[in-house]
Amino acid sequence: MHKLEGDDITPQSVYKYLSELYGGNWNGESMVIDNEKINCKATYFNYPNDIIVGLVKLKCTERLTYESTGTDKEDYITIRIGYQAVFDEKNNQKAAVNNGIFIYDVNFLYENHLHPNIWYEWFAVKCPIDFLKTWFIEDSDYEDFKNRVINSYIYYPSIPEIDTIIRELSFFNEKDRFKKTIFLSKLFEILGRLFTVLKEQRPNQFQDIKLHPEDYKTMLNVREYILEDFSQKPRLEEIAKHFHLSVSKLRRDFSTVYQTTVMKFFDQHRLQEAYQQIKYSDKSITAISIDLGFVSVAHLGTAFKKEYQMTPNQLRSKDSTQNE
Repeated sequence: MHKLEGDDITPQSVYKYLSELYGGNWNGESMVIDNEKINCKATYFNYPNDIIVGLVKLKCTERLTYESTGTDKEDYITIRIGYQAVFDEKNNQKAAVNNGIFIYDVNFLYENHLHPNIWYEWFAVKCPIDFLKTWFIEDSDYEDFKNRVINSYIYYPSIPEIDTIIRELSFFNEKDRFKKTIFLSKLFEILGRLFTVLKEQRPNQFQDIKLHPEDYKTMLNVREYILEDFSQKPRLEEIAKHFHLSVSKLRRDFSTVYQTTVMKFFDQHRLQEAYQQIKYSDKSITAISIDLGFVSVAHLGTAFKKEYQMTPNQLRSKDSTQNE
C-alpha cells in the first residue's frame, strides 16, 4: 500500500509524485500511466482567480491512500464529483458505486482509500468560495452556503445530468488543442446545474451545522460502509457497533451531515446504482434487481418510476435509441 499526502490547492504535486513512483509522464498539466501496477489519466488546469479544474481516471492493483494535509488558504473550497466502477473481464461496467458530490473547505482533513482493481473517476474544482457567488440569486443564500461549508463539508447524491457532462468531458479530454477551453466551459455548465438542482431539491439545505472534525470523519467512513454492499439493508445496531457509537449518536450525526436517515440514504443510493447499471451496463434488469437486493423486478420498477418518472425499461430503451 502507498500513502500519498497533499493539499487540495496544489494537487499537481501529488500527480508529480505518482508519475515518479509509477513511471508516468506528468508535464504540469496532464499525465498518462499505463502499466501492470496502475492505469491513470490525469488533467489539471490553472485559470485566473486561483481556479483549478481537473479530471482524473485511475485504477491500480495495490491499495492507495490519500491523506489531505490542509493549507494556509482561507475561504477556499473544493467541489469533487466522482464515482467508482467495477468492470468484468470484457470491460463491461458491472456497477458504479459510491458516486456523489462533495463540497468542502480545502482545510477539511480527510482520507481517501482507493481499493485495488476498481476504476475511480472524479472531476474537481478548487477555488475561492466567493467565485461561486455568481450562482446564487439571493445574497442571503450565498452567505448561508458559505457559513455551512467553511470548516466542514456538504455531501449530495449524484445528479444524472452532471454525471453525463463528466462522461462527455472524459471524451473531450483526448482533444489536446481545445482541452483547456472545454474544461472551463464544462465547469460553468456543471456549476449552473449543480446549484440549480440543489436549491430546488433542498430549500433549507444550507443550515449552519457543525460537528467535531473527528465526527465528520466518522460519518465519511459510515457512508463508505453503508454503500459497500447494496444487496442487504444496513442495520443501525451493526453500524453503531462497528464504529463504536451509540445508535442515538449514529442517527443524530448522520442526519446532521447528510440531512436524511441511514435507511433513506441507502435507498436513494441503491436506486442511483440501479440507474447507473441500467444505463451503462449490459446486465439484465432482473439481474440488477437481484444483485441490489430488491424484493422483485416489480419492486425495483415501482421505486424507480417514483424517483425518475420512467421505468427501468424506458430508460434502457431511451438510451439504446440515442446510441443508434
